[in-house]
Amino acid sequence: MDKIIINSLQDMRMFAKDLVSELSAGSVVALSGNLGAGKTTLVQMASKLLGVRRGVLSPSFSILKIYPARAGKIKKVCHIDFYRLAKKEALLGAKECFDDNEAVCFVEWAERAKEIIPKCALWLEIKIKKGNIRVITKTSAN
Repeated sequence: MDKIIINSLQDMRMFAKDLVSELSAGSVVALSGNLGAGKTTLVQMASKLLGVRRGVLSPSFSILKIYPARAGKIKKVCHIDFYRLAKKEALLGAKECFDDNEAVCFVEWAERAKEIIPKCALWLEIKIKKGNIRVITKTSAN
């Protein structure tokens, strides 16, 4: 378990760059943290580094968005948000993304659907400390 202190957007960009260097096609990143902690910001930064050319928006209302990526074997970025998860049927599309060997999946509010998150997922918990300081706790995949 690693703890990373984020003092600025520049620090978050550097963290995103380091994170992307660890990812490969088929990776799943499970994100947790309060509203406004920076989950979507991190996904946006990482997606850009993975070659997503259009703006990445929070899929809070649609639950799942898929973007074409251009990063070697990574052809897609799946952005999943379980904040408004009401029906377990909505999990079906997520499971398909988890099995996609050409995709990297970012799952916001992953703790709301722990039972379907792959065991190999990388877990990131983002906590807001005083001011704009964030602490990211990184728990490596099993």
